Amino acid sequence: MKLKAKIAIALVAATTSVFGLGSGAMAGEGGAAGAAAFTIDGAGSVTGAAVAAAIGKNDASSYARQETGISIAAALGSAGSIAVENIAGANVFMEGDVDFDLGEEQANSFTSSTTITIGTQSNDDLVILGN
Repeated sequence: MKLKAKIAIALVAATTSVFGLGSGAMAGEGGAAGAAAFTIDGAGSVTGAAVAAAIGKNDASSYARQETGISIAAALGSAGSIAVENIAGANVFMEGDVDFDLGEEQANSFTSSTTITIGTQSNDDLVILGN
């Protein structure tokens, strides 16, 4: 999965978390995952937030949830695979597996020339980040 796609998935996960819903993101090989959840009151003010982010050699996972009086955020970056179980309510369980070959490099590479475009369904550009 390319960096653009990974960031787009993380942004979608973060933006779907408005009004107290939980969000989560997972990314593979050299991935970065971020999640944010916000509680907004009737006046439109943010009354609570929970955020989490992780970067991993092989996998990354994050989860955030905000409910009345409870802020939950968890993140895990791993060189091995990640198992995610029970992300309902106040319980979150993520576990990273062992990397049996720590000396092996990542299969992908990152460059500083990545461009990220945030747009609309009709493909109109709203924001362009990059070089």
